[in-house]
Amino acid sequence: MTLLRRQDGMALIVSLLLLLILTVLAISMASTSTLQQRISGNAQQQNIAFQASESGLRYWVDWFTKHDSKPPEGTVIPIEPTSGSSGSARARLTSTSIECAKMIPAQSLSVSGYTYYCYQVSSQAKACKDLDNCDVAISDGQARALHRRSFIQATHN
Repeated sequence: MTLLRRQDGMALIVSLLLLLILTVLAISMASTSTLQQRISGNAQQQNIAFQASESGLRYWVDWFTKHDSKPPEGTVIPIEPTSGSSGSARARLTSTSIECAKMIPAQSLSVSGYTYYCYQVSSQAKACKDLDNCDVAISDGQARALHRRSFIQATHN
């Protein structure tokens, strides 16, 4: 009977310690899960901005091909979410004429019968929660992307 008296309350202490350890583990897992969710959300927003910027460059080339001139400076393109995608974005286009000699070898420029026009195209995009309140130029913590591409047009005279 003396053996039982020494163990009085020990089961309670052990079970409370185990409960404390399980609680700490549960809280740790919950915070890790929340952090992982935030990381994946940020990655998704960055991908949306990246794709919107690429879409802006594609829009510029399509416009140039259809109209044989560059789109108006500072054109802003709203990009709505497609099925299976979450989030929208805006892309702003700028382009400048550049000297073709910087991009095309001199021997190519000397070929008679062709005229070259060279452009540096920039597409700056921003992932937005709300397209109505989305300004690409303002940095407010939303994911943004900037892509540049050179475009050369050769016309036969």
